[in-house]
Amino acid sequence: MGDDSRVPRRGRLLIEYESHMQERGFAFYIEWLQNGERGIVEDDLVPWTTLWLVRGATILGVSSIRHFLTPYLLLQGGNIGYAIRPSQRQQGLGTFILSATLSEAKLLNLDKVLLVCEKANLASARIIEKNGGQREAEAPDERLTMLRYWIDLRTPSVSDGLYTSSIQVRSTPT
Repeated sequence: MGDDSRVPRRGRLLIEYESHMQERGFAFYIEWLQNGERGIVEDDLVPWTTLWLVRGATILGVSSIRHFLTPYLLLQGGNIGYAIRPSQRQQGLGTFILSATLSEAKLLNLDKVLLVCEKANLASARIIEKNGGQREAEAPDERLTMLRYWIDLRTPSVSDGLYTSSIQVRSTPT
């Protein structure tokens, strides 16, 4: 499959941002994300859509939808990853961005999506469950145990309609 370090894992897109930011800067990173949405990706990646949660000019969080699953993503990464700025956690923003991301996944004609989180990450597990996640199994990986959840996008989510006017979800964090 190539170099696993380049594969966005467990919603940690900010790791990808850090490596691209150091090498070429933020504008390059945004172009790289937009290319991913258009399907212009490296050999070991799949097309994705990135959403930014912003309030004014402040980035509060980011999410990514992988448009389909490879055998690796089926086991480890899932379709959706998300992250909330640490200073903005415990305010419902994780539930909010996942809800918005699920709405976007519906527009991509996905019928169901896989989300994976570390077993010790109780907050993420609750967020996924609030958004309709049905726990499939625990999957041990090399260092920790991962929880696997499927969300059926053909049924309404408990958190549908959580959007507020002061927080926006955008495809580019301008």
